[in-house]
Amino acid sequence: MLETKLLRKTGISIAVIPGNADRGPKLLSFAQESLWFIDQFAPNSSIYNIPHVLRLKGALNIPVLQKSIEWILSRHDSLRSSFASVEGKPMQAVADEVSISLSITDLHHLSGNERKKEARRHIDEESIRPFNLSLAPLLRASLIKLDADEHILMLTKHHIVSDLWSFQVFYRELTLAYDAFNSGGTPLLPPLKRQFQEYAVCQRQRTEGVLYQEQLAYWKEQLAGELPMNDLPSDRPRPTNLSFEGRRRRIEIPLWILTGVREFSRKHNVTLFVTLMATFQTLLHRYSNQRDVVVGSPMSGRMEVEAEAMIGLLINTLPIRTNFEGDPTFVEVVDRVKRSVFGALTHQEVPIEKLIDDLKIPRKGARNPLFQTVFQFAPDMAPALQLSGVMIEPLEIELGTSKFEITMTLTEAAAGLVGDIEYSTELFDETTIERIVVHFETLLQSILANPNQKVSLMRIMPAAELETVTKTWNNTRTSYPRDATIPQLFEEQVANNPDAIAIIFENQRLTYSELNRRANRLSRHLQKLGVGPDTMVGFCVERSLEMIVGILGILKAGGAYVTIDPNSSRERLAYMFQDTQSPVFVTTNKFRELASPGSHIVCVDEPKLFLGEEDGNPPSAITADNLAYVIYTSGSTGKPKGVLIPHRGVVRLVKETNYLRFSPDDVFLQFATISFDASTLELWGPLLNGGKLVIFPPHFDSIEQLGQIIRENAVTTLWLTAGLFHEMVDHRISDLKGVRYLLAGGDVLSAPHVVKALHELPGTELINGYGPTESTTFTCCYRVPKNLGDARSVPIGAPISNTQVYILSEHFQPAPIGMAGELFIGGDGLAREYLNAPDLTSQKFVLNPFSAEPGARLYRTGDRARWLPDGNVEFLGRLDTQVKVRGFRIELSEVESALATHPSVQQCIMSVREDSSGTRQLVAYVIFKPDASKNPADLREFLGRELPAYMVPSAFVALDAFPLNANGKVDRRKLPDPTAVQIKQDKSVDPANVVEVKIAQIWAEVLGISPPGSEENFFELGGHSLLATRVISRVNSAFASNLPLRALFEGPTVSGLAKLVVQNQNEPAQNRPMVRRNRRLREETNQSISEKKL
Repeated sequence: MLETKLLRKTGISIAVIPGNADRGPKLLSFAQESLWFIDQFAPNSSIYNIPHVLRLKGALNIPVLQKSIEWILSRHDSLRSSFASVEGKPMQAVADEVSISLSITDLHHLSGNERKKEARRHIDEESIRPFNLSLAPLLRASLIKLDADEHILMLTKHHIVSDLWSFQVFYRELTLAYDAFNSGGTPLLPPLKRQFQEYAVCQRQRTEGVLYQEQLAYWKEQLAGELPMNDLPSDRPRPTNLSFEGRRRRIEIPLWILTGVREFSRKHNVTLFVTLMATFQTLLHRYSNQRDVVVGSPMSGRMEVEAEAMIGLLINTLPIRTNFEGDPTFVEVVDRVKRSVFGALTHQEVPIEKLIDDLKIPRKGARNPLFQTVFQFAPDMAPALQLSGVMIEPLEIELGTSKFEITMTLTEAAAGLVGDIEYSTELFDETTIERIVVHFETLLQSILANPNQKVSLMRIMPAAELETVTKTWNNTRTSYPRDATIPQLFEEQVANNPDAIAIIFENQRLTYSELNRRANRLSRHLQKLGVGPDTMVGFCVERSLEMIVGILGILKAGGAYVTIDPNSSRERLAYMFQDTQSPVFVTTNKFRELASPGSHIVCVDEPKLFLGEEDGNPPSAITADNLAYVIYTSGSTGKPKGVLIPHRGVVRLVKETNYLRFSPDDVFLQFATISFDASTLELWGPLLNGGKLVIFPPHFDSIEQLGQIIRENAVTTLWLTAGLFHEMVDHRISDLKGVRYLLAGGDVLSAPHVVKALHELPGTELINGYGPTESTTFTCCYRVPKNLGDARSVPIGAPISNTQVYILSEHFQPAPIGMAGELFIGGDGLAREYLNAPDLTSQKFVLNPFSAEPGARLYRTGDRARWLPDGNVEFLGRLDTQVKVRGFRIELSEVESALATHPSVQQCIMSVREDSSGTRQLVAYVIFKPDASKNPADLREFLGRELPAYMVPSAFVALDAFPLNANGKVDRRKLPDPTAVQIKQDKSVDPANVVEVKIAQIWAEVLGISPPGSEENFFELGGHSLLATRVISRVNSAFASNLPLRALFEGPTVSGLAKLVVQNQNEPAQNRPMVRRNRRLREETNQSISEKKL
């Protein structure tokens, strides 16, 4: 009653519930209506059961206990209420009398362990046994007899007739009645001034008054603008409709912290609730990086004196919205929360359900559209039950349900703050919730230490977790030749096994010795042309023996090769030559005209030019810090940027590493274009470890050609881009059966393709490789386990040897396990810099605050990622692919993951395009499985069940294949215009059968429109949840079916609902969902004030 006392102190007027002599059936309160709707949506559910379990020790008078409970039922109309639908409208009626059976289960004859086990089974079964809302009373009472003087009392109510406050009223009255009847007397309590039904009537009447409009105006201002969607990272994708399956985790925070929080609250003139709410919202802000946080907070709803003794559902859970703009301190956050809480308290006359209706906030199934996290701080709510001669001990019970994604409940106790977190097991693992509890306590400690600190900098991880994510999982140092160069290591292989085959190209072969001599002659020629340490040498040679000779010759001369793609535009080539100031251009006669004016042209296909040079190893002054190569990547300014990679980065990639075992037995395929940094692994993986390198022909014709070369050359180690990996798995997977190590990456791997590869390639180890060019090919690798299961994404793994990975917030704070942040990379693989771009270099390469090594740096990738509990990293998409469409933030990868699970979809890509009016729309590009139906309505309906409506694409485009760029990655710029090629479907097509005709007629009558087409969407035509109940009621009546309310959400088109009707009729009767009716109320036609509610 804290808020009531506060309001009375402020002098704010509190309305009085008027009397009402009408005892007939009435409409529900708004909160009841919401629970009734959920019951219709998910019938036979125990989600809103409220069980209380008490251990009673002493001489219990069982007949008196039953008589006392019946007396309370006779006193409170709400406990004798039943609920039913009358032509789609929920109504409640009060029975004059109801009987309640106090069932007794006698277990005293069992042994101790058996008794305990059987009692637990009985409690579990009773707590989840669903209520039939059409049958009063919605209260059950049972006793378990453990011994002559020991019992367990279980009281279970449905939330639609009770709330937590009501239980306290119930227990107080049960105490009085039991003592009175037990002593031969009669309970002495004055009659209730008002019953709950009168409260419900009064609540609806108020919504038409001036005071209500004033309060509604406050909420319209408070909830103006884009409402934030809950972005709390979860362990599994977030579906539209949760199953309400959940668990609870106990919270125990020590007394010294509670004492400190009390002192802080007193000092800043706020309640303990405000401080704890501010802490909870700060934690959510830190987890999600959202600057706008909304959390539900239950208000008792008992502002009137008459309501204090009432049993019923009066609770009103209202949104507390807090803005974190400006990087506030915690003291500033508390002030903001204080204003929000006071505003909610003084404007709580507006029921949350009516608020959603009046603000026209769309619902999606049974989810609350304003918040999915709840925080409540309650006084000690231990049962106020005292029975003479009986000791009472409350017992905790696990319901296995969760009404919201997360609900944190705290209360004060002698030992400190205690409570629990109720959480959705569909979203969260137990270990994740345990970390949340620890982070909450750690944040409280940080607040007490320095409440004036910016909340973005406050520590939320305990020391052990911080040590894990910054040091333990980054302890990747190995003893590798850190100071060696590529030529030195290659020359070691030549000395060890000079006659081993080094490279194969078509019918040509070179041994290590032959390759070394040819490269030596070229290198001496280049040195005479002025090539030395860090000299950038333009290089444009197609895949061939000469390509390897040319690259190795440049490196032996001390220079760095600059990869030139002959297909680049003249403008791009001119920019690269100007940027590098390359004095020498190594190429073939085919491409010599690409050289910039003034460059020395060296054609490696004219060996006579340097045949007279000595073939011994040339002198070299380079070190591991000198440049090995320069690769140009796309830049945000439209101009490419040159990435400078030193020798150490390459050596760290292929020597003494943890993601791959290199050996002289390896046969690598050099398949990537030389301007793509995957070629670094392909070249130096075998050549610096004594293996064999097979060079793919200059031009890629087909995946059949690729498969043939893999087979004919017995390739053991293969790198494929994600796009080519998917193609090979779909069409040529048998060609991969001899491959020992299959590495794939460069883009997100499709989980279904990975699962197929694991199944059909038992002798192949599949590795998901991740890394930007700036970290020398690979940063993380994931050796995919054979039992990947039904994962919807494939992790990118852990950092490879001599590489560090940090996931940081926008304020450079380490992100806890499971929480998203930007991926930063450290270690020996980092590029030196961007060529001639000091500003960009300083922006992307920053000092490493986690390293004691002077000058250590981190590269900020712009990728979103998170640590998984096992130390692997999950890639979550680019920071710049979090797009906004119609004001909503959308992560494209989330939509892609959801659509990829449709049985007809083989691959898919999301893109945002603008239509002719400039409106941004989400477009899905889909490759369908062979012979699969290409029906956009099916895809849209499927995603409608998985995602919020704003995340469902506006258009679907069917493609045979995705366009790939020269590096084998999907070229999103070449995706076609959806207006020209999207899958079309005429929504106005006539109904196809008598079932569809009848359903269209019902829709027309309920919605007041002309009969809709077969593919038109009920909700797009103006339908909402209460109209949906009318439709389902009439459909069930017309077809003698038993469809639940959720059927219309699962099949929102005429054709979709018709299919469900036919399926339902074909099911055995015992398998059909139960539809509840109440004949007594069928004649009532009262108009519902909230029928417009979604």
